[in-house]
Amino acid sequence: MAKEVGGQSEMNAPIRDTKTSEQDLLLKKKLVADVTAAETEARGGDADVAANTAAQSAEVTTAVAGGLEVASVGVDGESASDADSGFPTWAVVGGAAVVAGAGIALASDNNDNNNNNNNNNDNTDPTITSASTFAVDENTTSVGTLTGADADGDVLTFSIVGGADANAFVLNGQTLSFINAPDFESGKTSYTVQVQVEDGNGGTATQTITVNVNDVDETPPPDVTKTLTTGVDVIQMNPGDVVSGDETTLTSGDKISGPGLLSLSLTGAGVFSGQTVSNVNGVEVSSVGGLDLLASKWTGVPTITIFNSKDDVTLSDLQSTGTNFVLEDHVDATGVITLNFDAQATAGATEVDVSVSEIQDGGLVLNGGAIETLNLEIADAAANAASTLGMLDVTGISTLNITGGSAGFGFEITDALNAGLDVLDASTAASDLTLSIEDSVEAIDVALGSGDDVLFTGDTMGPLAEQDTFDGGAGYDTLFATFDTDGTRHPVSTGFEHFDLTFNNDAKLDMGEVDDVQTITIEESAAHFEIVDMDSTVDFIHIIGQQAFEDQELRWDGTGADAEILWTNDSGASAAFNNFLVLGAEKLVFATDGDDDVYFNYLYLDGGLTDLTFEVRDNGDFYVYDTYGTYGVENLTIQTLDSGDFYIDDIYYLDSLVNLTVMSSEAGEIRIEDLGGTGNARELETVTIIANATANQFVYGTSIRSLDAGFDSFGASISTFTVEVGDDAEASLFYAGLYVQDISDMTISLQQDSDLYFGAIYMYDSGDELVVSGQGYLNNVVGGYDFYFAAEAFDTMDFSGLTNDGVDLYFATATAGSDVYGTANGDFIYSGLGNDLVVGNGGYADLVYDAGGNNVFVMSGGASEVYMFGVGYNDFVQMDGTSILLDPGSVFNDYIGGFEPNFDQVAFTGGPEGSIANYQEGAAANYAAALAQADAALNGAGDVYYFAEVGGTSYLFYDQDSDGNSDVYVEIVGATQANFGFDDIAPGTL
Repeated sequence: MAKEVGGQSEMNAPIRDTKTSEQDLLLKKKLVADVTAAETEARGGDADVAANTAAQSAEVTTAVAGGLEVASVGVDGESASDADSGFPTWAVVGGAAVVAGAGIALASDNNDNNNNNNNNNDNTDPTITSASTFAVDENTTSVGTLTGADADGDVLTFSIVGGADANAFVLNGQTLSFINAPDFESGKTSYTVQVQVEDGNGGTATQTITVNVNDVDETPPPDVTKTLTTGVDVIQMNPGDVVSGDETTLTSGDKISGPGLLSLSLTGAGVFSGQTVSNVNGVEVSSVGGLDLLASKWTGVPTITIFNSKDDVTLSDLQSTGTNFVLEDHVDATGVITLNFDAQATAGATEVDVSVSEIQDGGLVLNGGAIETLNLEIADAAANAASTLGMLDVTGISTLNITGGSAGFGFEITDALNAGLDVLDASTAASDLTLSIEDSVEAIDVALGSGDDVLFTGDTMGPLAEQDTFDGGAGYDTLFATFDTDGTRHPVSTGFEHFDLTFNNDAKLDMGEVDDVQTITIEESAAHFEIVDMDSTVDFIHIIGQQAFEDQELRWDGTGADAEILWTNDSGASAAFNNFLVLGAEKLVFATDGDDDVYFNYLYLDGGLTDLTFEVRDNGDFYVYDTYGTYGVENLTIQTLDSGDFYIDDIYYLDSLVNLTVMSSEAGEIRIEDLGGTGNARELETVTIIANATANQFVYGTSIRSLDAGFDSFGASISTFTVEVGDDAEASLFYAGLYVQDISDMTISLQQDSDLYFGAIYMYDSGDELVVSGQGYLNNVVGGYDFYFAAEAFDTMDFSGLTNDGVDLYFATATAGSDVYGTANGDFIYSGLGNDLVVGNGGYADLVYDAGGNNVFVMSGGASEVYMFGVGYNDFVQMDGTSILLDPGSVFNDYIGGFEPNFDQVAFTGGPEGSIANYQEGAAANYAAALAQADAALNGAGDVYYFAEVGGTSYLFYDQDSDGNSDVYVEIVGATQANFGFDDIAPGTL
């Protein structure tokens, strides 16, 4: 059997060489000669010459395989013939037998008697005879041919087996080459590789080869510039040559060919034709004044560049759409570049490549046949040279591909693209694109790139119809649409973050298949808008200027949108919505901006809304009338940030309200009518009111008419109630009532010269604490009182931090006692049903009216007068070393503690001042004895007061009706006959 070695065959079976006898040798010579002659004759040669040559050959070796003689071999070692057919069957290359003819491989004996049998173990290793060092020029790959020798005549095979740079080389047969051409300037100028040769019988040899790289002078030859003459020129260019011409030298009949560049600078309007331009590298054209070039004889032109042309340029009768057209440096140009193709030469589906850079306002027109695809490359290289094509008009176009550009650079095609366009693919463009498909009448697929792109869609049959698809790609992309006809639009869109819409007819935009939009702008519109099924990604809706009055709708898909609706009105007149539906959002901010007013009449929300904010951001006022659907709102915020005012009449449905925040700016007033009512705010926990506004439009800078949070055992239990009134500001709160179950902590801070009007507080259960402080003023609202507690009050009320004003309190029906710490400025306290602690804190002319008794009054801190009306039974007054005028009233058994004679004074209602004529005193063992002594003493004419000392406690009796019996007494702790006298009794008039 034969085996393949290096694409050739070797015999596995042993080959036996035998020495023939002289007779056999002569016979075989004749046989070879006959066969050779026959073959030569068959091929048309001279048979006699061939036979004689063969017969004169030296010794012939017979090859035997398996004992069978299969062929005779010529002593030339380079031919053999088949034993049966007689035709040559093999040839020897390099001393080794290879298959030929019938495919039997035979071995040559090379004219010696050695037995070269494959079973012979005495094999000689091959050697590599080619050089170990090569030198090659840089920028080439071929290194050289490897050669070798083998004493046994075996077939040799070469391979790469190692070396430091083995990966840089490839070996194809015996040819060694670089994979990539070396560069001398790279710094690596020498390479090593190790190669090996094998003889197929186990013999090998290796060699390390060094390849040195030669430096080559790479300086290109200088360009040759040739100039057209005024005559007919025939010019053959060489690589690098430039042929230049102008309007005076470009002549009909000129022939320019070769691999150079044709550069034309043409001034003045004109038509140029008859030139033959072939196989050039490119044509450059610049013109001023208009130009029409007839290119019917232009062939083999890969690139045509039109640059620095300010006026119209037309290339007519173009023969190939394979040319790349380059438009550049048309800065501030208004001309149109027109490419007119020969419709016959470019018949069938055509595709044109155009590259643009530094184009400003110029246009591009492509005519001729059906140019189905335009590949438009943006080649701008500087941000300040971004291109704008005023128009692009391509006859028969269906596909526009836009590529190239750079991030941050702009590229715009101002006029609308062709109406028949159905594919606009700019998905790989990096520039900020501005494009328009407003004239489209076909279903269109739009894909934009990585820039901040703008797409104008208009309101045609195609844009925003259901069959259209829009992909904005990366970047922040804006889609503009103007709806001039009614009906529903149902676009498929991704990658556009901003929709800018104008509704000039009653259109509906269904965004069920729109993803990624974050902002919707609604420009001034003549018709109502309806936008439905928005994703939660839509978080900002900007309404501009005047809008249609009736029936606007914004609807999210109910997936938890957190959105802001901002209405900017600088139209010069008020703008209003009537029946405004905003549905499907979870959190909403309604804000206004601009100098002119905005009105919402009938605002409809839904139960999924949890956070609601109204906000005024500029000078215009914001009015909201009749708000519905707020029963799910948990957080309500109302605020002004500038000089615009806010008004809302009623928000009745506040069943879920937890947090209420109202904040006015210095110039932005807030007026709120009724909160709660139909749906009481029974879940309310915190109230924050920050009032900085002074009255301008409204009666008060900040006002809330009422808050109904449930006046019963199921009402709101408010944990924190904070009121802050800023410098010179004024606030009127709850003048129609504050209704709650209770309030844990209410804090009121009044800044310099501020005014607070606080209405009646209906608190079902007692609150914990009320603290009022600051340099402002409290003003009477209900019944002439600063605070009117229509039911229960606070356990503790501290007014001691109120520095410029006193406090007037009224406890109408409070059953639980209160600890009241008054101001130093004169307080009036109607103490309700009793069990109260009142601390006067030294106020001048403090007034206390006690309707219940069992109270404690502490008048301290340097007060000059305290007036007490109708002090009840078992009241206690702690004088604490102050000058106080007391009017305990007509009920027995009140107490005065800390009385300091000659400093404090006691008076009884209607009683005269104490004097030597109406005052008596004495000592008694106990109260009964003191009372008896008083009745006896007061029988005297003119006696009104009787002082009885009983141990360390004394009693002062008063005969109010002058009937000789005491009517009223007060127990004075610490008073004795020694230190108390008629000088300590003041007149009982106020």
